[in-house]
Amino acid sequence: MDYNGPLPGDPSGFWSLDFAPIEGQVFGVGNYPNATRFPFQAATAPGLDFSYNGSGCNTLVGGFNVSDVSFDSFDQIPTRLLASFDQRCGNAQGPLTSGVIDLTVSMKGPAQLPPADLLMKSSFETGETTSQTLFSPTCQWD
Repeated sequence: MDYNGPLPGDPSGFWSLDFAPIEGQVFGVGNYPNATRFPFQAATAPGLDFSYNGSGCNTLVGGFNVSDVSFDSFDQIPTRLLASFDQRCGNAQGPLTSGVIDLTVSMKGPAQLPPADLLMKSSFETGETTSQTLFSPTCQWD
């Protein structure tokens, strides 16, 4: 998750927050201890990284707990995420950063979506474009 925009005391602020399960596991409700810096974590460790204006860690230790998560059935983007996290830069002796993310996304669109191949025949990543808007979601961030 990334935010770019005004923050208290900074009209051009930003923050980013990344969570990742252990490689091969599905991201879901649960406790994820012994996290290290995403995307550089070992395959056997969960990943975590919270950074914001003037902060960032080259290495970190921490963990997170996911209390609630659900995904959109169309393209599997998170529509609900409630999670808390703690991280320390460098090692277990560094200053503690902790927080809670409470995200709810409402997708509003047609009652029935068109087949995926009508949106983009070979996916959005290919640079393919269409002249017709078939689905235009709106997101509400609470």
